[in-house]
Amino acid sequence: MKPMILSLLLAGSSTLWGMTPQLSSSMKFVNDMPEVCTEGTCKQVAWDAICNPDNVIFDANDDGSFDLVFIDFKAETDAHHVKASAQCHLEIPLTVPEGYRVALQSVAIAGITEVSQKGLSEASITHSFRTGRESVKTERFRFQNDIQDVIVNHQIDQEWTQCGRDREAIIGTKIGIVAQRQAHDMKNTFIAIDEGAGQRKAVYRLKYEHCGGQPQEPQCGKHEIAFNGKCRPLASHCSGYDFTDANTCNNGKDTLQCDYVPATRRCVAQCPQGHFSMDGQCYRKAQHCAEYNHTSHDVCNNGHDTLQCDWNSHERICFKAR
Repeated sequence: MKPMILSLLLAGSSTLWGMTPQLSSSMKFVNDMPEVCTEGTCKQVAWDAICNPDNVIFDANDDGSFDLVFIDFKAETDAHHVKASAQCHLEIPLTVPEGYRVALQSVAIAGITEVSQKGLSEASITHSFRTGRESVKTERFRFQNDIQDVIVNHQIDQEWTQCGRDREAIIGTKIGIVAQRQAHDMKNTFIAIDEGAGQRKAVYRLKYEHCGGQPQEPQCGKHEIAFNGKCRPLASHCSGYDFTDANTCNNGKDTLQCDYVPATRRCVAQCPQGHFSMDGQCYRKAQHCAEYNHTSHDVCNNGHDTLQCDWNSHERICFKAR
């Protein structure tokens, strides 16, 4: 199972993915989302219990992404409440580096939920960028026998900051989660994107574009390769070149045999017959689900074989779907 992850991809005449995003000022926490709970049997988590600087941590990465780590963000029904909701509205101000422009491109949330037999859980994300026009994506989840993954993928119409004018890009993000159960259900329903969900973060992926031509690449050492103006170590697996480009994925300086997939910006291993590529590595097609134990959810449900499998993330086992 995956934690609830929120991914925002920002787009950018030469395209760069390797910049480290920086806040231009502090994030703003806004209390303007409508109340979901209107009855006494519904429990609304106070907005400032989630949307506050002590509960949300900004953590930038050098691959053009940044993480938001939520210490506590969950909704769960109980004996007195058949519905529960939690929300957070953030405004995230990012610096637009001189000579570049930025655009919001896509969003993805991943998390976990357990739903009662006749219950329902829901995750929604709302975004705005530059013009203030909002885009919404919602996914709902029904009962299964086990804790299940929450996945919300959202493609967004591209809007660019203006070269030479915009020095700041503000991402408006509203996240809402809802858990519901029927009055006679024996179990409660919960949905979580906090520390208890695993990797406990929301991942925003950004893409920048240079306004004035291709930047000069540095001269790198024998065991390094230049990408987006920086030297980076050669990877030991093809997946180490994910979110780069075709030239980096097939750089010729290492011994890897890789293929670049433009649609997903993944660098995947070239695999022998009877194998498939996943997470930058080759896996043999299994005859039984258990052969994928101790791999990952994606390998267990790879789509390259004829098996119907389910993944238990707690024990990291792959078992035949019922």
